[in-house]
Amino acid sequence: MKLKFAAAIACSMIAASAFAVTDTTTTTVPNALDTYVAGWTSNTLIHAKDHAFADTFNFTLGTASDVGYGYTLSTLGGKNVRFDSFSLTGLGVNVSQSTAAGDDISSYTFSNLAAGAYSFTLNGLTTGRNGGQYTLSLGATPAVPEPESIALALAGLGVVSLIARRKSI
Repeated sequence: MKLKFAAAIACSMIAASAFAVTDTTTTTVPNALDTYVAGWTSNTLIHAKDHAFADTFNFTLGTASDVGYGYTLSTLGGKNVRFDSFSLTGLGVNVSQSTAAGDDISSYTFSNLAAGAYSFTLNGLTTGRNGGQYTLSLGATPAVPEPESIALALAGLGVVSLIARRKSI
């Protein structure tokens, strides 16, 4: 009797672990993200039914930029994708947001990222009979200087012109 009970528990644990599978994919953007005029879009990412996923996108920036992302759900299986959280890491940056915390993660802009390498990870779950699929878009725009930076540059220019004028007199 105890052997049958132990076998039943072992079988249920194996069956439950089938739903704990996490698909992981890693995609590297081939060129610096800020060189794409219209942004960069991934190939369609396809995940099997009832699988958690953690898709990582590695990219570099050649210059300081604001980086935004968004996703498009595929009509073939996209309605069956639930996005739960994202994270961005690189060069002293570690940003994450989660729907569990009430955050809207359908799109986001990371402001004033320095030139360098970054990893963006999007986590979720497929719930449909056929799994789910989506494409991700990343875009970079040059970072706009803060007003204080512009004011400091103008003040420096004013001091240099004042010194040049005094020397000419």
